[in-house]
Amino acid sequence: MASPSPELPADQQAVLRHALGLDRKKTPYRNHFCADVGHTDWAALQALVQAGLMLQRRSAISPGWIFFVTDAGRAAITEGLPA
Repeated sequence: MASPSPELPADQQAVLRHALGLDRKKTPYRNHFCADVGHTDWAALQALVQAGLMLQRRSAISPGWIFFVTDAGRAAITEGLPA
C-alpha cells in the first residue's frame, strides 16, 4: 500500500494507524490509543495533538491518557484507502 500523508513521520503514521485499527484491518474500526508519559509513542502522540490530528483526554477508567483521532487525522491517514 502506498504511504498515506508522506509529510507525516513514520512514527506518527503508525500511531494513527494503530488508533484506528488499521494495523489489523483494512478499514478503520476503532478510534483510541491509550498511553501514559514514558510510553514509547509519547512524543509522536504529543506531536499529533499539537498538529490537531489527535485529541488527548485523561482516562476515566485507568491511569494515563486516551488519545482520539480527529477528522483531520483520519483524513490524513486514510487518504487513498478503499471506502
